[in-house]
Amino acid sequence: MPCMKCANGKWKYGEGGNCQFDTLAACKAAAAAIHINIPSGPHQAPQTEMSMTPIAPQITENPCVDSTHEDMTNAMQNHYK
Repeated sequence: MPCMKCANGKWKYGEGGNCQFDTLAACKAAAAAIHINIPSGPHQAPQTEMSMTPIAPQITENPCVDSTHEDMTNAMQNHYK
């Protein structure tokens, strides 16, 4: 969408925009800021609100780690008896 000059001498961005910019440069700067936030092309996913929910790591059982932990725990308990 291009910047358009209004009857009141100000500039607006696009057909339905408000006549709010004093200069063409200000209108183009606003248009550039708008385009930074709009995905273009089919390869980009639509923007969604970011979730602040932390993602918990998946914990899987590892027999090597579990047996090592058990061995170390037993050794520590036996050492302090």
